[in-house]
Order: sequence, then structure tokens, then C-alpha cells
Amino acid sequence: MYLPKKRQINFQEDRDPSLFTEIKNFTQSLLQGIVLVVFVVFIGLGIRNALVVALAIPLSILITISTMGVLSVEIHQISIVALIIALGMLVDNAIVVSDAIQVRLDQDMNRLQACIDGVLEVSGPVLTSTITTICTFMPILLLKGEIGDYLRSMPIIVIVALVASYLVAVFVTPVLAFMFFKKSSKPLSKQVSLMGIVGYAMGRRKETLLLATLLFVLSLFSVRMIGLKFFPYADTDMLYVNVNTERVVDLDHTEALIKEVNEALFKEPIIKKVVASVGDGLPRFFDTMLPTYPATDYGQIIIIIDQNQVGRGKSFENLTAVRDAIQRRLDHHIVAGKLEVMLLEQSKPIGAPVNVKIRNFTRDSLEEAGKYVEALLNEIPGTTNVSNDFSSPQLMYVMDIDRYKSSQRGISNYTIQSALNILLRGRQVGMLRLEDSDYTIRVKGDFEQLANLGNVKIKSLTGDKYPLKDLGVVHLKGEQALIKKMNGQFIVNVNAYVENGYSAVDIQNDLRHKVDLGQYPHLSFEYKGESDSIGRNFSNVALTGTLFIGLIFCILLIQFKSFLRPIIILVTVPLSVIGALIGLLLLGISLSFSAFLGIVSLAGIVVNNAIVLIDCIDIRVGQGMPLKEACIYASHQRTRPIILSTTTTVVGLVPLIFMGNDLFTPMAVALMSGLIVATLLTLVVVPVLASILTAPHKVDEESWCYSNGIG
Repeated sequence: MYLPKKRQINFQEDRDPSLFTEIKNFTQSLLQGIVLVVFVVFIGLGIRNALVVALAIPLSILITISTMGVLSVEIHQISIVALIIALGMLVDNAIVVSDAIQVRLDQDMNRLQACIDGVLEVSGPVLTSTITTICTFMPILLLKGEIGDYLRSMPIIVIVALVASYLVAVFVTPVLAFMFFKKSSKPLSKQVSLMGIVGYAMGRRKETLLLATLLFVLSLFSVRMIGLKFFPYADTDMLYVNVNTERVVDLDHTEALIKEVNEALFKEPIIKKVVASVGDGLPRFFDTMLPTYPATDYGQIIIIIDQNQVGRGKSFENLTAVRDAIQRRLDHHIVAGKLEVMLLEQSKPIGAPVNVKIRNFTRDSLEEAGKYVEALLNEIPGTTNVSNDFSSPQLMYVMDIDRYKSSQRGISNYTIQSALNILLRGRQVGMLRLEDSDYTIRVKGDFEQLANLGNVKIKSLTGDKYPLKDLGVVHLKGEQALIKKMNGQFIVNVNAYVENGYSAVDIQNDLRHKVDLGQYPHLSFEYKGESDSIGRNFSNVALTGTLFIGLIFCILLIQFKSFLRPIIILVTVPLSVIGALIGLLLLGISLSFSAFLGIVSLAGIVVNNAIVLIDCIDIRVGQGMPLKEACIYASHQRTRPIILSTTTTVVGLVPLIFMGNDLFTPMAVALMSGLIVATLLTLVVVPVLASILTAPHKVDEESWCYSNGIG
């Protein structure tokens, strides 16, 4: 088979490459997060206690980085993002341990005994909370395929960091507390507390639970307003253009079209450099690029843009807006070919975000149905580059050999085909060496008209020569250049890309309602693209996450030796969903795959607060305190460490949000907003629910509140 020779054209050389720009940006965000977390700890605990707690950050990070080599995890943007996500959680265990010690010191307990008793009281709940957090990052670790390979280092780093933070909190923090802690000058009653709110909710327990349930249901309905998205496009300064000429002629014709495209491209000020390939795609410069195949009518162009012009408040909102602008310019200036401006995908390439596969056991109606769906997509706002890949018959010259005449003259079909191949394609017959350079000698026919081809003489076995026109007839015939089949059926794909500000899922759902299946009852319509990827991957993560939530339930069951306690604790999971969805809605961020991973990961983080609360309630009830009084007291005593640990986790994620990375910003927003709302609701809902589900006997529910002035 003849393969066209690829040509590469560099139109401009003005790019200043920086291999470590992404790593540098993420590292800066990590350092900023460390500074913010330490600052919050100093505000919440004071200098003396904060120094002890903050030491958990460098020690945990040092342990984590030391083990990365053993686990074959390299330092790149995913591993650094994992450290940023884990950053705020690194001090959570140390905060809980130090707070338990400080409470005993404030009660005039002996320093050594305070450290021992404080660690013994919370080491179990802290271990449980660490394990539950690890469990909810396991679904990311178990992701398969390209997405799993891409994100695998994230859960590994988070899990190692959490284990390191637990070891530091249990073995290092008490030692330092013994050396530096002293009785606090601020009474516990003056510290942060929600006793008044909890006391009010205790008097209206049914209304409180009903309100929480209503908020959860409303947040689920908000998903339609938020919109769904699979993976954002890669945050890079590269785009590429697939170029197809209208006629399959030769490389020169394709090269002329690409030079015309180049002139149109440089009219966009954002474009810095263009590199083109004629006859084939460029060498694979990005992992998720789809393969290309040699063809005389095909070319590929890489576009390097100025990323300083992309972002909120700049010339272009995002890369999708850049792509749309370039596509509109090319559509306006170029009419001699088909041009598709493409963005690089972050994960497994799905191709066109809107894709409909039309299948049938015969080719009947496939072309018509493809054009029908294509027309419907063109009517839907937000679609661009709408096309179908049905290969229409192409006219070509075909020679019908008269077998009787050719056999009479001693000429086989192979002899005729070989002669025609030499005439049309040529054949290498030798090499010529001149001045240390080798040149291929190729023999090829020279004719410009079809009549001249008919006069070519073919040599027979007897040595006689006969004109080609005496052996058969050359005529035009329509032939199918490409036949596509899937699972034994003929198939045509109808594809569409989506403009900035529109949702591929919404467009595909709109198309479903517009397609009249009654027109083509014998055809099957299969909807793929982004919506199919969302359905498969979201459901896989949701299923895996559900299994690990079941594992968390079993862990809690073992710790608390109660069936109702784990149920109360797991109520915090839907509370986190409320906050995550509200945060995405308010910031106008779609529920992407990374945001969904953030929501799943929230489950193990938010239950930690409930574990600490329930454990404190059980301790006080075991000491003889009435249940309702114990619920309010636990909320009061644990407010400070819970609020502080939540604040450190949230603040640690702030730099990740301000980076504006389309992949990690949704995850950070889901984690932050979900954790904030879940924490506030947990301090109220969990004590209320505990007072209802775990009351061992009837308690005077008003006496303690009024006696303490919070009725």
C-alpha cells in the first residue's frame, strides 16, 4: 500500500518552553496552604499550643515524601495536589489530642497524667476517624483504566499522609505537650460554643431533623441546575487542528490548504506558534491523543497560545472560548476543506462529547438517518463541528478485464495489475550514490489523459505486446471507500462538539427527545460521548464508595458495639452532600467527575466530627450524666477542636481554588463547602439524633438547659 510522505512545517519559533511551570505553581500553592493552616492553628490555639500542633505538618509531609520512592510515586502535579488536599487534615489528629490534654490541664490535673489520659481517651476515636477517612479515598485508588492511572498517586499520598499524621499525633504530640503545655488562662465557658443553638434544637428535635432532611432533598434537585460534566480539558497552552481537504489529490494540494489555514490562524493575537504536518498527524505529543493515519488529504496543526490571555477577566474565559474563537475564524476564512479545532483531553479520550451511533445489519437508510440526526444537532444551540462519518460512494476508474481475450494472448490479471501499478505508482529499481548521499531510482509512467493509458502495451508470456485497451474497458464506478462495522452491524457515527457555556449532557438529552424513532424502526440509536462516560464512571465510583461506606459502618460497629451509633454517625454523609452541591451551585461549577470524587471523599472526613461527638456523649453518659445533658455538653466541649480542624482543612484548600485549575478546583470546592456545612449541621443534628435514638431511659429534658441559662 502506498503511504504518503509526511511533511512538517514550522511557521514560527517564538515559544519559551518551561518544563517545570506546572510543578512550580502547585508547589507554591502547597507552601501557601502550609502558611495558612499554621496561621489558623495559631489563631485558634495560641502560640504555645500551636507550635506543638503545627509541628505535625512538616513531620507528616517528611514521612510522606520519604515513602514516595518506596511506593514508586513521583513528584508531579497530582502528588502535590494530594499533599494540598491532605494538608489541612494533617493537624486534625494533633488538634484533637492536644485539646483533650489541654482540657485536663485546665481541670488542674497533673501534667503527666493529663497527657496520658488525654491520649488514651481520644486515641481510639482518632484511629477510627483516620481509618474512615482512608476508606473514602479507596474508591479513587481502585479506579481502573486511564483515569485510574492518572489519579492513582492522589489516594496513595493522602493515605500515607493520614497514617503519618496519626502516628505523630499519638506519639509526638503528647511528648511535646508534656514539655510545653500549661493551664489555659481562658476558661472553657468563654471559648467557641454552640450550646445555645443546640439547646434550642433539643427543644424542637422533630423540626430540626425535618429541616435537615428538606435541605438534603432540595440539594439533590439542584443537580439539574448545576449541570454534569465528565473531565475538563487539559490545562495547557496547546490546541490542535485536524485538516481534511475536499478532494483526495496529493500532498501539495493539502500543504497549500494548510498554509492558507496558517495565514488565518495568525490573525488571532493569542496564537504564538504553529507547527503543521502534511499527510499524517504529528508525533504523539500528549498521552490522551487519538491515533492518526496517513492520508494524502489529511494534515494536523499544533497551535501554541499565550496562556496569559486566558482566565477570568481576561480576553478569553477559558480554553473552550479560545477554541470557539479559532473555529469561527477558520470557518469564516477557509471553505476548501473540513477543519476541526480540538482541545487536549485530561483523561481517557472520548472524542466528540456528543456522539450518536446508528446501527443496522444492512446499509439501508444509514446515510439518510445520519443526515437526519446531523440536521437535528445543528438546530440545537451550543453545538459546533457537527458531522457524520458515513462514507459516501467515491467515483474511481475501474478496468473490467475481458478474461477470454487476455487468456488467448497469454496475459494474466496479475501481469496487468503489476504493469498498471508501475505506471501509476512507480517502482523502485535501484539506488544512485552522489557525494555521499543516496538517491532512490524510481520508474513511473508519464501520461496525462485516460486515452494514453489505454495505449500502454502489456507483454504476454510469448513476448508479444498488446495495447491495454484491447484487453478490457476502463470506466467510472462509484465505490465505497470505507465501510464501518461494529459487532457485525454497519454503523454511522454522528458527532458534535460543544461551545463554551453549554453542556454536552443537556444537548444530548435534548437530542433524545427530538429524534423520532418511528421514522427508522429498523435502526438502533445508541447515545455515547460525554453522557455515557459520566454514567459509567460515576456509577462505578458511587458503587465502590457505597461499599466502603459499608466498611466504615462495620468499623464503627466494632468500636461502639452498637447498631444505632454508626447510623447516627453516617447521617453526616448526606449533610456533606448538601454543602458540596450548594457550593458548586453558588460558584457556577458543574458537577464534574473530580467534584464527584470530592463528594465521595467527604464521607470519611465528615464522620470524624460525629465520631468525636458520639464518643464524648458515651463517656459522659457512662459517668452518670443524663443523656440530653451529655449531648449538649459534648457539642459544647468538642466545638473548639471540631471547628478548628474543619477550618484548617478548608483553609489548606484555598490556594488550590485560586489556582483556577479546571480539574482540581471543582474537587476543592466540593470538599470545602461540603465540610463547612456538614460541620455546622453535625454539631446540631448529631446531638439531637443521639438524644432520640439512644435514650436508655426517660430524662428531664428541660432541667439542665434552664439551670444553665440556655433554655
